[in-house]
Formats: sequence, C-alpha cells, structure tokens
Amino acid sequence: MQVDTYISWFDWSQETTGLEWASLVGNTGRLGTITMGATTLPIVPALTATQINQYDVITIFDGSSSETVTATAPISIGATALTTTATTFAHAAGTCYCTDGALGSLAKQIIKASQWLETICRQSLFATTYTNEELGMPTMRASIDNHSTLHFRPRHWPINSLTALSIVTIVGSSITLDPTQVIIDSDKQICSLPNFQTLSIGGGTVAYPPWNIVSRYQEAQLILTYTAGYATLPADITEAVVLLTSDILAKRQNPVGATEIDSGVRRNIAVLRGDNTGESLLFKRAKRILDNYTMQSF
Repeated sequence: MQVDTYISWFDWSQETTGLEWASLVGNTGRLGTITMGATTLPIVPALTATQINQYDVITIFDGSSSETVTATAPISIGATALTTTATTFAHAAGTCYCTDGALGSLAKQIIKASQWLETICRQSLFATTYTNEELGMPTMRASIDNHSTLHFRPRHWPINSLTALSIVTIVGSSITLDPTQVIIDSDKQICSLPNFQTLSIGGGTVAYPPWNIVSRYQEAQLILTYTAGYATLPADITEAVVLLTSDILAKRQNPVGATEIDSGVRRNIAVLRGDNTGESLLFKRAKRILDNYTMQSF
C-alpha cells in the first residue's frame, strides 16, 4: 500500500523527543536496491531483533514512494532478505525499513503524522503533477488585468512547471494557450501570461489579440496542468512531523487526554490554560511551522 512519509524511523531516532519508542519497533535496517514488483528484499544488516512472522507488516520509508508490504512467510533471525508481497515502487539502496514492535507501531504513527501534515497544509509537499485543475475567472485566483495580461494562482505550490493551459468560455469549446509563455514569479505561487498565444494550429503558432480571445469581464474557467512541490524538503518539515508524531505518542503517557497530569512532585501541563481548542503545545508548534507551507483558500 502506497503512503506518504516525511520522516523515517531513522530520522525519528535522531531527535531528542524524550519519549520511549523502542517498544514500537521490531527490526530496523536498510534495503538493498529494489526493483518495482520485487518480492525478495535484500536488507542490511541481517535480522537481529525478532523473527518476522507471516502477515507481519513491513514499512518502507521513501518519501512519496513509501509503502507497506506484508511478509508472505516466516523470516528467521539472521536472514539477509525479506520475503514479501510485491513492492509498488522501486527503491534505491539505503532506503530505511522497519517492522512493528511488541507494544505498537512507530511506523503507523509516522504515517498518521504525515497525513496530519497534509491535512494541515491542504496539499502534499512532495513534487506532484496536478491535471486539469480548474480556476474560475474573473476571481482572485485568475483574472485578466487592464493591460490584457492573464494572472493566475494555482491551488498548489511551489510551482515547478506548467505543461498545459486553456480557457473555457463555452462547455465543449476551449482556447489552448502556450504554457511556455507563462512567467512564474520568484515565490513560485503566482503565474502571469502577458502574451496570449495559442499552440500550433496547422502550420505554426498564431498570435491573437487578447480582446479576440476572452474579455477580462467574461466568466470563464482556466484549466491547467502543472507540477508543484519540493524535490528536497525544507529542514523544518522534519521538525514539524517529529512534533506531530510526538503528539500522537504522548497519548501513551496521557491516555485520557487530560490537560494536566500530577505525578508526585512532577506536574505536566499539555495544554495552555484557557485554551479550548484541545490542541497540545506540540501540535500548536507544528502548525506554526506549517503555516509557511499551507495552501491558500483564495
């Protein structure tokens, strides 16, 4: 099963969270080179912690190509390869994997925290291609200014490239524009098209005066296909996912979700007094980091 993970068990192990997590992992290590559809996964080092039983879940941490596979047969301590269901993706040598522990699953919590990140940001932060996204015109998302330049803001960012662009004014009829004429601003969020030029029709491209294409006052739909997201994630994303994972794991110490816990001379306060949101300080810190990566609603 394909999942997104923004950190691996190894990234988690490098952080000083103060939380116990050794009981949430079984075997940990790295894979050799894996091809798509592989059912035998070479591992380094050999299994040393526990035997893997049939149907046990193995999580492979590989960003947007992360996935979970299932052991198809028992795998004994000392084995140098895992026998599993077929992989959905190819994986480079050194990709991290882990199995679940005796008291739970760290991998599941990292997957859950990664899903929380995408819910908070309203988008995936990995480079993703969005096909036939529609933006209404004229709106704050897309409009033509008084200099006949088209400006538009796709829903997802940072924008890497555009591959298709068209305007629909009548259902079933569209004007296809040349995406190579689009200028993407330095923030990778706003695009401008100062030159309304259609793609090749018959012999060569044909430039039309913009007033012959669509009026700036006419209601229309801008349809675009583009790629947005990060090829290399910013460092603070790791911190945000660690905070979200910590928030999930903190339930082990506070299963009832109390705002304060007294234990002898020690008192833990998880939520600011007077705060009725129910969000922990860990969650609030993560959201503050992710404000810079959240998709705008307008």
